[in-house]
Amino acid sequence: MEDYLRKGRALNLVGIANAPVKVTVGFKCEGREKIALAHEAHNSAMTLSEYVECLVSSRHEQRQFVTTEVIQELEESKSINKRLLDQLAIYENNEQLQRLLTTHLGKTVPLRDSTGKETMVTVSHVSDVFRIMVNSFKTH
Repeated sequence: MEDYLRKGRALNLVGIANAPVKVTVGFKCEGREKIALAHEAHNSAMTLSEYVECLVSSRHEQRQFVTTEVIQELEESKSINKRLLDQLAIYENNEQLQRLLTTHLGKTVPLRDSTGKETMVTVSHVSDVFRIMVNSFKTH
């Protein structure tokens, strides 16, 4: 391994690796970014230096943790979405509901709900047809 890296200032890698105390790292960023980091640090009850050190120190752990967790959540979400889409397809793709929607689209229909309250429903979506059908049955 090289003792010095030639990127900007020369770094004495052996000296840094064997340093008995923390060493300073400096970098330039946009002013808005520094302000955002300062607010995040304040909200975490840390100094800006402590907060940036924490971010830099945990960057590998976070990347691995986030990747594993995000992939797991994504797979769970895909499974839930597929199940919900399958359930919705039964309702949205029902030929009889679609036929009734086409026939009654734009019409206003009186509806008495399960509490006996009468309302008017204008048919504009398959959910309106479903609601009318469900409420057409007497439940008590």
